[in-house]
Amino acid sequence: MGGDELSDAERDQLLDLCRQRLDAFREQRGEEVFAHRSRHRTPISGSIKYRVHRCARGRCECCGAHEHQRALEVDHIIP
Repeated sequence: MGGDELSDAERDQLLDLCRQRLDAFREQRGEEVFAHRSRHRTPISGSIKYRVHRCARGRCECCGAHEHQRALEVDHIIP
């Protein structure tokens, strides 16, 4: 099922679920989990994005939404 096949109400429910799960993730892990984000970071290469998407099986690691339900962003921390 693609995002275009969802009704406005279903899309709103999905976005609300994503927000709830992200809030719970932040509550559990704290805001420092996002501390690596900055305007001065180097872009993530296409090959790393591909590997991250493949490892995540096309799903958001926070809320589990599939890439066909929501546009996903790669935000991978490289130690």
